[in-house]
Amino acid sequence: MNYLEIYIDEFNDKGIQIANAFLDVMRCKLTELGADSTDAFASIFDNSHIEAEQYYMNILSEDLKPIVSDLRNIHMKDSNTASDIDYQSMVKNIID
Repeated sequence: MNYLEIYIDEFNDKGIQIANAFLDVMRCKLTELGADSTDAFASIFDNSHIEAEQYYMNILSEDLKPIVSDLRNIHMKDSNTASDIDYQSMVKNIID
């Protein structure tokens, strides 16, 4: 869970800010060279900014998926698990 610590302590936020600053500078340079809002390269720079929160949530989600999947599989037969409920029959009985 190193990514969690990196996220909480904001260790990589400066790196993300630098990457976004690079994109901004390149976008300004394209504008100086005559690019407008319809320019394909300008659009790439405009849409390539990294949102720090989303970046970390994606990474943490990938780290947590196998853990959560294992926990879910282990607890499939617990009495508190809804996995054995036949919702189709339940709805059918309500309608009938």
